[in-house]
Amino acid sequence: MKVFRVVRLSAIGLMTTGLFSAIAGCSAEDQLRALILFILLLLTGSGADSTPDPMPMDSIVMYSVAAPNGDLNGRAGADLLCQTTPPANLPAAYTNFRAFLSVDNTTPDTISDMPNNYGVPTTVPVVGPPPANVPIGNDWNDLIDGNGILNTLEDANVMTSGNPWTGSTPTGGLDATHCSNWTDGGFGNSGEVGARFTTSGTSWISLIDDRCDTATHRLLCVAYSVKEASELLSGSSFVHTAFFGVL
Repeated sequence: MKVFRVVRLSAIGLMTTGLFSAIAGCSAEDQLRALILFILLLLTGSGADSTPDPMPMDSIVMYSVAAPNGDLNGRAGADLLCQTTPPANLPAAYTNFRAFLSVDNTTPDTISDMPNNYGVPTTVPVVGPPPANVPIGNDWNDLIDGNGILNTLEDANVMTSGNPWTGSTPTGGLDATHCSNWTDGGFGNSGEVGARFTTSGTSWISLIDDRCDTATHRLLCVAYSVKEASELLSGSSFVHTAFFGVL
């Protein structure tokens, strides 16, 4: 352990010497910028207590939970249902749970807004629950580009009965029917549902509107995880770019 610390301190010393040599001819402003970035990199890589930026992990897991009817107590209630009933065998690192649901245009809070609103990663695959992890989409946009999904929700083990409440258009916007923003489970109102049995670009997410008192439909959920940005800072090419790209 002591050897490691000596080597590490020596490396920091060399990096510091190299930095000052590299920025000697730069303006005072650029020297300050480079020095601040250098300190931030040291803190990130030295085990200092800091809150890292979230970075998406390898996949989004889609699953479903039982829904009483169209009254899900809005976004907060729907997310709570997803959080309290995660799929079996889900890795412990998955700590973010959201309802795959379009709720309103005021916030706005639709499926297409979920990456901006809740940090849902957009560049990783979407799969069914473990252990099978059947592919559903190559990435988030695959779900809402209107071109369909890779496997049906039924084949992906997401749901085997009912259909999913979505309140969504085929492109992830808010449909005209959404059980009053998912707060109404009455007979006289309706909400948009998708279909578990098709990969169609329009039908899987936006099939028909159904009565809000229907108790057989389910709620789609997504689970995803984050990892520390410091895991991405270990490569020398990143350090070189980070240091000298600002000069």
